[in-house]
Amino acid sequence: MKEVKKAELRETSDAISEAVEKISKDEEKRAVEKAVAHVEKIRQKKLEVHTKALTEIEKIKVEAQKKHDEINRATKDATDKVILTASHSVLGLDGQPK
Repeated sequence: MKEVKKAELRETSDAISEAVEKISKDEEKRAVEKAVAHVEKIRQKKLEVHTKALTEIEKIKVEAQKKHDEINRATKDATDKVILTASHSVLGLDGQPK
């Protein structure tokens, strides 16, 4: 009878261990899947933020280039005007009408 109780106890213990092991493995698997999904979400967000930043930087560069071109155009126009004024100042020095 003692041997039968020991065997039953061992079977019960083994069943408990197997059940706990199965549940813990399932729980670990869900935890890993959740962690992997979270890491993927972080990576996607980093990519979105990076792409948005590059787009914004490109817009800033285009706008800066436009302003640069406007300044260059204004400088050239002003320089041309000064050159023209200077050239006209030299014309007619020989007493001849312009």
